[in-house]
Amino acid sequence: VSFDLENYKIADTVVVTLDDQDMNSDSELIDVYTTQATGDVVGEGTTLATGLVLDITFDDEGWVDASEGSCSTGSVTGDDGLHATGFTLVETDVSSGIFTGSFQVPTSYCSQATDTVVTVTGTDIEVNYQDFRNASGESIEVGDGAAINANTGSVAFDRTVYPVPYGASAAD
Repeated sequence: VSFDLENYKIADTVVVTLDDQDMNSDSELIDVYTTQATGDVVGEGTTLATGLVLDITFDDEGWVDASEGSCSTGSVTGDDGLHATGFTLVETDVSSGIFTGSFQVPTSYCSQATDTVVTVTGTDIEVNYQDFRNASGESIEVGDGAAINANTGSVAFDRTVYPVPYGASAAD
């Protein structure tokens, strides 16, 4: 599982790609996995044993809605939890075993550690995939991470030296 970029900022679109042939449950249909409202995770449960597939975290805290996270201070700006984004993993072809999904980085989220709404700027975003059966037949968790910064752009100049106008006065 991977993100499309290493750095994001608020309102960027995050694309998650999952490559696992085991997830291709029907080779004649495009498989789709949706996010459940309870727990804000992809899959049918909140643990590997109960059907958890994938979750998104900020600084190792699950991205859940404010009511589930018991946030009593402040209000979330942007999507309130992964479920609110409409995030789904959709197979790219009928038997590809490659799934993609996307969502926008919210401005804030409910921190379960402090029960308050905090900004996402300066945090790390992680995607965690619970691989029920890897190539060795073992259950493992794999993931990817990225930073959320205030600005992720760049500036480039077309030359290293610029001329100073001849005869220009300081008043001009």
